[in-house]
Amino acid sequence: MFILLLILRMLLAGEQTFNNRDHNILLSFIPFSRQDEMRYILADFKSNPDLYCEYKIDLLERGCVSIEIRRLCNPDLKTKDNILPKIFCEIDNLKILNLSYLKLSTLPEEFKNLTNLENLYLQANNFAELPKVLCTLKNLKELNLSHNKLDFIPHWIIKMQNLEKLYISYSLLKRISCNIFKMKKLKELDLTGNVSLFSKDNYKQAFDYSIYQDGQNVEKLSEESQNISIDMENNGTFKKLYLVCLHMSKFPEIMNRFRSLEFLNLKSNRFHEIPQEIHSFDKLKEIDISFNQIEKVFICNGMFKNLQILKLDENKINQFIIQDDALKTLEKLYLFYNRICKLDRNILGLENLNYLSIDDNNIEEIEKYTYTGNNLINLRIQVKDISVIPNIFVYNRICALFIRCKEPFQGEIDIFEHIPLDSKIEHLKLSDCYLYSIPYNIFKLPNLVSVNLYFNSIIKLDNYFGFNGSLKELDISCNMIYSIDGSIFDIITLERLNLRCNRIYFLPAQINNISNNIIKINLHDNPLRPNDLLDQTNNRLISIEQVNSDIIRNIQFDRERLSRITDLSVLNRLQNKNFDIKVKDFYAGLNIPNNERLNLKKIKECKEIKPDGYKNSKEELKNILKNVFEYVKPFKEKEKLEFLMRKLYEYFGILDDEDQKLLRPTVFAKVNSIVDYFESIFDMMNEIKESKKDFVDDIIVRLLNALNFKLDNTKDDVPCLDGQGEAFIEAYMKLKLGGDYAVVDQKMMHIIADLKEEIIKNITTGLGEKEELETFLAWKNILSEELGFQKVINLYGNSSKISKLHDKKYILEQFFDRFTLQSITDEINKHLKKSESGLRFYNQVSEYISITVPEKDVSNIFEYIQDDDDDDGYLKLKNEGGEFILNLLGYLDENMDISKMISKVNI
Repeated sequence: MFILLLILRMLLAGEQTFNNRDHNILLSFIPFSRQDEMRYILADFKSNPDLYCEYKIDLLERGCVSIEIRRLCNPDLKTKDNILPKIFCEIDNLKILNLSYLKLSTLPEEFKNLTNLENLYLQANNFAELPKVLCTLKNLKELNLSHNKLDFIPHWIIKMQNLEKLYISYSLLKRISCNIFKMKKLKELDLTGNVSLFSKDNYKQAFDYSIYQDGQNVEKLSEESQNISIDMENNGTFKKLYLVCLHMSKFPEIMNRFRSLEFLNLKSNRFHEIPQEIHSFDKLKEIDISFNQIEKVFICNGMFKNLQILKLDENKINQFIIQDDALKTLEKLYLFYNRICKLDRNILGLENLNYLSIDDNNIEEIEKYTYTGNNLINLRIQVKDISVIPNIFVYNRICALFIRCKEPFQGEIDIFEHIPLDSKIEHLKLSDCYLYSIPYNIFKLPNLVSVNLYFNSIIKLDNYFGFNGSLKELDISCNMIYSIDGSIFDIITLERLNLRCNRIYFLPAQINNISNNIIKINLHDNPLRPNDLLDQTNNRLISIEQVNSDIIRNIQFDRERLSRITDLSVLNRLQNKNFDIKVKDFYAGLNIPNNERLNLKKIKECKEIKPDGYKNSKEELKNILKNVFEYVKPFKEKEKLEFLMRKLYEYFGILDDEDQKLLRPTVFAKVNSIVDYFESIFDMMNEIKESKKDFVDDIIVRLLNALNFKLDNTKDDVPCLDGQGEAFIEAYMKLKLGGDYAVVDQKMMHIIADLKEEIIKNITTGLGEKEELETFLAWKNILSEELGFQKVINLYGNSSKISKLHDKKYILEQFFDRFTLQSITDEINKHLKKSESGLRFYNQVSEYISITVPEKDVSNIFEYIQDDDDDDGYLKLKNEGGEFILNLLGYLDENMDISKMISKVNI
């Protein structure tokens, strides 16, 4: 019979549901001896015809059961909280019960029948008090009450003498009974996130000193006797304590004697030092005191004798001192995101250390310290610049080294100068280190297994590794590589070569002769070119199409994209239909009223506005920058200046490279934004004359604000560095021409250039699909001479399969159907409506009109619109106003009479 029952249970295990008509599966887990109680148990189903439950049953060892209720609909009519069906309180041998996220606030009295229950999860419910029925569960070992609404843990919790783990995080606790610390078998306690518990470091109010005596009798200890209660610790089983995010600045006195603790988490509090109260906790193996406000750390001999892991991330540490005989057992030290400037023997001398994270500091100096032990270490570090690195190799204890740099180094240095012959380094990562080439002495590391150089500006993949007998993985993704040394494929141990996100067009012919048939190469997101674009006289390069079949199966690349790419000359041949049509002649033949005809000559001048180039040296530009910041003193002055200096170095570092010059502009795509930015800002500085000094403060602040620096964020991922933004152009023209009104014509050119670009993009890419971007770029180039688009390098080839996109007549019909006097007026109104810049633009236009046509009444050009979503409303051009402004600026047909237009608008 028992075997049959076991087989039945096995068949029924898994995800199940029941309702008031279907509950037989669950009944099979209730002992037959209690079938006489079924009528009472099933009363839940009769009282709530809409009862619904989803649950999962797992069979454990020795016939025991684990149940997780995933959904429950059985609301109490008064409280609206769910009621646990009594049927779950009768399951035989139930060991684990998960009732999380069920909106429960009570447990039924029948819960006491779960005598074998060991693990109970009640987190994320609505319990406002601890259910007293829990103290009847004699075998309960783990209880999770996190994320409830408990404000007090009562004294009778001591009756749960077999409880080993208690989690009450984020439960609104204000007081807890001291009896919780006298539970004989308690090993782990989590009080995380109960911020009201130790509010204002008032620990006496946090603890209730009532003790349990003679069953239900409660005695309140006198204040003198409370110290006795504090001394009544458990029997040394208490091992783990979580006091995270409690806003504490002092360690609770009642916990001072918990010297059996092995793990203590004080993360996200307000400690200014490692609490002195825990200095004598000799059994501690791990301390986490990250995200506090510690500035100085001083660890004496005799403290934390058994400590293995110390976490001090996200503090304000600027001084870290360890006495010679302290922390002898420490294995892992976390100092991420602090203010440490020097790495010396104080840390490097920890003899058992195997992991050190000192990333996101600003290490400016590393002591030349020689280690004589045998323990290897994994080191993660951020240094000021790459010149700080060489001394770390003297240490000769590192097996894995991960380095980032905060800023570029302006000079030359051999970072592997101090590499010992028996270097232990197997894994090297130099990402974000502002490298422009692979360090040529990297071959000095004979035991390298993996090298990671991603997120630099490396332009050539040179084989400075020699024929390393251990290198298995080389990652140089996200660089600017265009050239590959073919001997890199002769490293016979190399298994993975990641070249994703570079500028590789063709491959070295040597790739077809490699004997390494295990190497996997990733060439995704490279602009690979087909064979017909290869210079056939160059026998050193081949296209991806010419790679041998037994090798290409190990290369990952964008096959679909390659199949679409074709030469621009091929595209031109496809566009033979109506290709001889002249834009001017085509436009003249359109049926457009004379007063709405556009001046195509003026429209052609509307290109992306770009200030003239400059001739200053790098040193002259640096001095200009410093002088500007001396004068203006913007918010976060130091960070902004450092940022611009980094960009300045990056620009010149690439500009000075001869190989890069040969490939301009395609390889320069990554730095075009930097070039444009410096051209605009430094030209503006050069234009400043004594008569214009009044403009300087407003203009430079506007430029710096356009960089969109945010609080505590001065990283290089700044969106406004394209040199074409409104803030740059307006400021440039204001300085160059003398005032706000002078930028109106330039602003209009900017608006029209953007509108032209948007229209041609919508026509050529349909709904803007990425895969048709190359068609858009090709048509920009074709129409650049006649409609004034900025020419660009088309890196994408041609993927369009829509034949009409190759018909010039179709393109022009669609373009002039959308590019009209009305669409330009609408675009101007969009700019006028902008909350931040619209009013300024209106003032600029008004001033321009009053100076150019003094007799003109501006009120006849603009109208005020009250916006339901904006109490202030906004100004817009009337239809006649748009016609007047565009004609005044010369954007309508040259033959129109301006005097007639003025009288027309004034009527």
